[in-house]
Formats: sequence, structure tokens, C-alpha cells
Amino acid sequence: MTLVNEPEPVYWNPVKACLLILSLTTHYICELLFIVGSGVYARDIAEVVGGAEISSWCISAVTILTAAFAPPIAQAADFWGRKWLLVVPTFLGFIGSIVVATAQSMQVAIIGFAIGGASFGAQPLVHAVASEVLPRRHRPYAQSTVNSSIGVGAIIALTFGEKIRALDWIGFLLFNAGLVTFCVGLSYSQNPFPWTNAHLLAPFLTGVGILAALVLYEVKFKKDGLFHHGLFQHRNFPIAVTAVAIEGLVFVAASNYYPFEMATVLAGRISSFRVAVCFAVAFVALFAIANVVGAYIHRTKTVRGPAMASFVGFIIFGAASASIKSSTPEAHFWGFVIFYGIGLGTCLITLLTTAQLATPPELISITSGLMASMRSFGGAVGVAIQLAIFNSGLNSNLVPQVTAAVEPLGLSATSIGPLIAALDTENRTLIQAVPGVNQEIIEAAEAARTDAFVLGFRDVWISVAAFAAFGIFICYFVENPKTEFNSKIDAPLEGTARVRELEKPHVSIRDDASPAAMSAVSE
Repeated sequence: MTLVNEPEPVYWNPVKACLLILSLTTHYICELLFIVGSGVYARDIAEVVGGAEISSWCISAVTILTAAFAPPIAQAADFWGRKWLLVVPTFLGFIGSIVVATAQSMQVAIIGFAIGGASFGAQPLVHAVASEVLPRRHRPYAQSTVNSSIGVGAIIALTFGEKIRALDWIGFLLFNAGLVTFCVGLSYSQNPFPWTNAHLLAPFLTGVGILAALVLYEVKFKKDGLFHHGLFQHRNFPIAVTAVAIEGLVFVAASNYYPFEMATVLAGRISSFRVAVCFAVAFVALFAIANVVGAYIHRTKTVRGPAMASFVGFIIFGAASASIKSSTPEAHFWGFVIFYGIGLGTCLITLLTTAQLATPPELISITSGLMASMRSFGGAVGVAIQLAIFNSGLNSNLVPQVTAAVEPLGLSATSIGPLIAALDTENRTLIQAVPGVNQEIIEAAEAARTDAFVLGFRDVWISVAAFAAFGIFICYFVENPKTEFNSKIDAPLEGTARVRELEKPHVSIRDDASPAAMSAVSE
């Protein structure tokens, strides 16, 4: 007789798992509506409640709060489970949405976005839960499902007090304090302070110092904290973290400036609703490409090619957007944004799958948390960098462009400043009240102003393309984790005695087994 150990069986409930993933996608849909609205509609909110000069803080509040809350929530989920750490932050998103919807001032709207931004702290759990309830070979499908809509249970044998002590409180404090002050400093760049101003330098340098202290603490003194050393055993994880930060930077650039530029270039010829529909085409492309990419990764067991391809899409989008002029027709905007959607739909799926398969299963929550946090960190830094680039390009061209356009038409130099200020209000009564203006001068000034804005936008898109090129470079070094695409389920939904029984090694008896051996086995 010969005893044969059969492969370990895998049992999972596809219906139950799919229903759970469906509920997670609704969470992501709400997040998508919230964060895109914070960028696309910030200026529309300002038109109603005022405060246009601080409208950039709408999306900054969301990205900063996401980066601040994602890591601690992700680590806490390994001690207390996923459920309530998904439910409570999601409820904050509900409250934040109501605050924004009923805001009577831009300050209150920003508070609403900040409250809603706290709900994004649960974002890593969406990715973690979606992946860990399915066989590993199906993870690309899980991530594509989550992103097309755009757990490891609590640690056993720990008491409540031990769980509290196990959290990396020092790391959380340093990370949050450093991130917030760093981003606040960057956000002040050219908005309105120059780099030599103490209002900018104080928070910026403080943030740099705190983040440097965080690096020292996590490297030398805390090996199992916020940046668990087990996460960095494979080169794919640090590459994925860096790449997703670049993706976050591209995301906020597109959300902030693409609708803005379209509305500026096509002013008077297009409605804000049509601008929003055009930008929504990117997410239609995301939905279409996400499932294709998920299937491709599943079939080929490769991630390097899709990762590089996603940044190629971003480069094309950035380069095409940089070519926009004041005479660019509307149809071009509808075409360019598709490349952004293709890059977006490919990037997150690939990078999250890459990161999760490069780290130990018991650290999947922290893995997803750091990915979400670094994406928001890239977005927060991107907001500040892009705002500084845009303001620099606009301010250096606006007055010269308008002056060159209206002085030959007879407008005095003393009226140029008031005319530019009136143009910014888009109030025809104020514009016509500027001394010495006529319809010809107004039209020339508006055209020159549009040209100056286009130059500011162009510099932003050039920076986006440059960062995307760096993304291609680092993704070239990603290693395809082909052996990790298997049928193992890290946290099966049916975690019961039935599963434990199924997971026991089975013993089968070949036909040539002797009666004595069969009797021994049956006993």
C-alpha cells in the first residue's frame, strides 16, 4: 500500500465574497465622488459662497487627512478587525458631505471636506479586505473591481491593553505632525507667500525635521511599527510605494487643473456641466480598462508591463495637455482625457497587487494603509508643487500679456491693473466700469488673459509628464511575482470548523493497498 498526500483543498464562497466586494465598491464610489468634487467643483463652490483664494484647500484637506489617518487605521485593523474601522470613518464621510452641501462660506466647506477626508482613512481596508477574501490568483480581479468603482482578523491571544500598547503611537504622532506641517508649508508656496517668508518656511522646515525624526525612529528603534521592516523584504514594495505617490500627484493635477483649463479656454462656449461630463470620460475609460488589465495580470502573472504602461498613459496625457492653446477645439479635450483614464485604471490595480504580493500576508492591512497614505502624500505634495508652478507661470505672464494686448488700443497704464482685477471677477458690470475700456479692449484683454492662464497650465502638465517619466523608470525594476499568483486565501470568509476540517491534509489509498493497510487507515 502507498499513502498519498493530496493537495490542500481550497474552499471559498464566491457568492458571499462577491457581495462583500460589491459593498466595498459602493464605498469607493462615494470616495470618488467626494474627492473629485473637492477638486473639480471647488471653484463652483467659491462662486456661490466666496473664498476663491482658499479654494485649493478643499482637495488639500482631503489628501492631507487621508495620508494622516490611513496608516494608523490600517495598523489598528490588525488588532480590532476591519468592520468598525470601515463603518465609523464611512459615517464621517456622510457627515462631511452634509456639511459641504449646507456650507454658507468657504471656511465651512473646507471643514466639511476635512471631516469627509477622515473617512478616507478606511481606504486601505477596502483594498485589503477585497484581496484577502479571494484566492491570491484572483487578486487582480479584486483590485480591478474595487478600482472600477473607484480581514486578517484580530491578533489572537492579545488583551485589549496589549493591543493598545502594540500600536506605534510615536510613529503615528510623528507621521501625522510631520505630514501636516510639511504640506501646510508647501501649500503656502506662492499662495500667497514667497519661499523667503517665515509663514512658509516655519511649517515647511518643521515638517521636514519631524519627518526626518520619523525615519530615524522607524529605522533604528521600531522594527515592527508603522513602517514594519517586514514590508521591505522585497524590492517591489518600496517601488510600488514610490510609484503610487507619483500616481497621487498625477491624480490631483488632473482633478484640479484639467476641468479648470477646459473652462478657461472654452469660456463662454461651454457649460460647467459639460466640463464635468468631459472629465467623467476619464472614469468611463478607467472602468473599461480596469477589468481588462485585471484579466491580463491574472492570465500572464506579470505586473511590470502594466505598471510601466500606466505611466506611459500619464505621459501622453501630460504631453497632450501641455500642447493645449487658447485656440484648441473642444474635441481635443474629450480625447486627451481618455489617456488619463487609461493610466488611472491600470496604475492602481497593478501597484496594489504588486505591493500586496511582495509583503507577508499578516501585514496586508499595513501594506494597503501605507499605499493609500503615500498616494495621498503624493497628492498633497502635488497640490502644493502644482499650485506654486501654476502661480509662477501665471503671475509672470498675466500683466505683460494683457499690457501688450491693450496698450496699443489706447488703454492707459493706470487702468490695466483694475481691468485685470475686474476680469478675475468675471463680472461684466465691473469690467465695463473700468475707465477707458471699450468692447474691443475687453475682448483683447480676455484673450491675453486666457493666453497667460494657458502658459501656467502648460508648466503644470510638463511637471506631470516629468514625474510620470520617473514612474516608468522605477517600474522597470519591478519583478514579476509569478509564484505568488496561486490559490491560497489569506483570510477566507468561511473561517469556521468546516474550513479547518477541509484544510486538513487528506489521505487517499491507492487500489493496490493491502487490507491491513486499509484497516489501519480507517482506524
